[in-house]
Amino acid sequence: MRSIKILVIDDDPVLVKLISEMLDILGYKSVTSTSSSEGFKLFCDTPDDFDLVITDMSMPEMNGDILAGRIISIRKNIPIILCTGFNENVSEKKAKSIGICDIVLKPVNMKTLSDAVINAITNR
Repeated sequence: MRSIKILVIDDDPVLVKLISEMLDILGYKSVTSTSSSEGFKLFCDTPDDFDLVITDMSMPEMNGDILAGRIISIRKNIPIILCTGFNENVSEKKAKSIGICDIVLKPVNMKTLSDAVINAITNR
């Protein structure tokens, strides 16, 4: 059985490394990008290789909600988790309408990340 492969996109290199390390501990394989446009290209190059996308909401070039919409236009059934800070304005209703399956508040911890990933993968 192949391992779950997760694309992590966030413009904060420290956070990308932290999430990647947590996913590794949880037994998942991650591919990371600190650029929304580069992350989108990685997804477009091999859209069927990924089981899940985790993206930041606020990024230069393209915000996470826009990125999620573009990714979903390529592959409708891909689960997406949006990471956001407390002060960012994205409602759960808006996120669901785009196709985002979960919103995780920063700072991300292991339990919250694990629960969100399991929920996203099992409910896709």
